[in-house]
Amino acid sequence: MRFIPGTTTDDRFALGHHAFGLNPHHIMMGTVWMRKTREARIPSFNAYRKHFGMKPYDNFLDMAGGDNEIASELEGLYGDVDGVEFVTGLLVEGHLDGGLVAPTLAEVTGSFIYKTMMSSPLASPLWRRPSTFGGESGLDVIKEATLENLFCQNMKKCPKISFTVPASG
Repeated sequence: MRFIPGTTTDDRFALGHHAFGLNPHHIMMGTVWMRKTREARIPSFNAYRKHFGMKPYDNFLDMAGGDNEIASELEGLYGDVDGVEFVTGLLVEGHLDGGLVAPTLAEVTGSFIYKTMMSSPLASPLWRRPSTFGGESGLDVIKEATLENLFCQNMKKCPKISFTVPASG
């Protein structure tokens, strides 16, 4: 991948107003995050999509999941869809069919999360004992945990949680 500098130097980077539901603290953290990625010369959002075998976006409207307001702001800030920075793309990319995360974020982080879970000693039956989790009550929390509870306890709304495995071929 190669670095493609965005055409904007505006630290709002399509996120700095309350229309996206962010409070001032989130905006400040996003600004710091954006500056750090620029200093590190992180490749563009589309460059990451290409790297992970995904089709790059060819227009702002598709990138923003059909949201005209976000697409318009992106176009005003970047001018070229290939100039949209990685962080901005992750924040504005539309979710597919009510998905919990945007497709690029799922692709970029999915294998890492899976490998981390599978290599964690906490996933091993040898570690599944009361002393690992602070006693019997801690172990009971682990035994009763479900993916649905994990999502529902960390989201404003609790949608129907389901997973599917794509057919091969």
